[in-house]
Amino acid sequence: MAEAFGRRLLADVEVIGFDELLNSLKLSRESSPRWFNCAQIDDILQHVTARSKAPPVLEFTSIGAGGGKTHLLYLLASLAVLPTQYGGRSGCVVVVDADGNFSVARLAQQIRHRLSTWASNKDKTTINTIIRSALYHVYIYKPQSMRDLVEILAELPTYFLRHNHNSLDRCMSLIAIDSASAFYWQTRAEEETAAFTASMQSSATPEGPTERAVTYADLRNVIESASKALQCPVVMTSRHIGRLPRSMAGELPRVLRPCLSPPLAQLPTLRFIVRRVPVKKIPSGLNPEEMLREHADQMKIVAMARFECFVDEFPLNIRDVQTLRATQDGFYFRIKSEGVIMETALVEAENEV
Repeated sequence: MAEAFGRRLLADVEVIGFDELLNSLKLSRESSPRWFNCAQIDDILQHVTARSKAPPVLEFTSIGAGGGKTHLLYLLASLAVLPTQYGGRSGCVVVVDADGNFSVARLAQQIRHRLSTWASNKDKTTINTIIRSALYHVYIYKPQSMRDLVEILAELPTYFLRHNHNSLDRCMSLIAIDSASAFYWQTRAEEETAAFTASMQSSATPEGPTERAVTYADLRNVIESASKALQCPVVMTSRHIGRLPRSMAGELPRVLRPCLSPPLAQLPTLRFIVRRVPVKKIPSGLNPEEMLREHADQMKIVAMARFECFVDEFPLNIRDVQTLRATQDGFYFRIKSEGVIMETALVEAENEV
């Protein structure tokens, strides 16, 4: 009888790993996680994921190049690796540079810009030491295909949890993928080739096993696994592929249909649309003096290098849309030579007008 009772008690015991135990203790101390130490983004996340403890997956998308997506990654990566006394998270960062455009020099400049405010009393030598120490915990991978991208992400938990590396005393604070759409056409061609080959082999004698094409479903699976195992947020960028909505040329759009394959398109906790603040056209019917004045105003706006980032409402339910519109659904930022400068929330800016 005692033996049976012991078996029943043993069956009720939940076995978890040491990393899961540490994470549960961390979450119990922090009821509302601030995943990025970026007030504009963290505040928006709290409105939508207030009850969720799972690390978020964010997507920054734009219509074309030059939208400011990668510069936001520089900002978030700098906050992830900087020490807590300088407003950072004292973590490490993985950057998967699929586009081949990620600049370590620009990331260092963004860190320096942060320190100009948080460590203004430090001398130049100390600042450079802090920057070098922070960059020591940035890991950059450069995949050449979708298969490379998936394999890199699949190996991250094993490497960072079971092997010796430079950041053993730090937690993973961010996985950045720039961009998730880098191999879109290559992947599409491989999928079509694989489907054609399979159809041809079905009517002929098979010559042997063929290598399966890697899909966006595989990419989604490894992103989810890495985020869960390392308990860190994932931020990916993408470039819109397909027809453009008419509203993009005029009024600020709130909805942009995902262009990537549904398995991946359904993964992000939030999707953000990023674009440069449009410059109004010079109205017709002006005299030369008025046109010159309007042109001067245009040049001032261009020189500000101002961008807007707002939540894509396409995948959200009505309740979340109403909450975000009533509180905060985006923000402005500027891209200057010294780095990204965050500005007012969109809702606050609209109220000031």
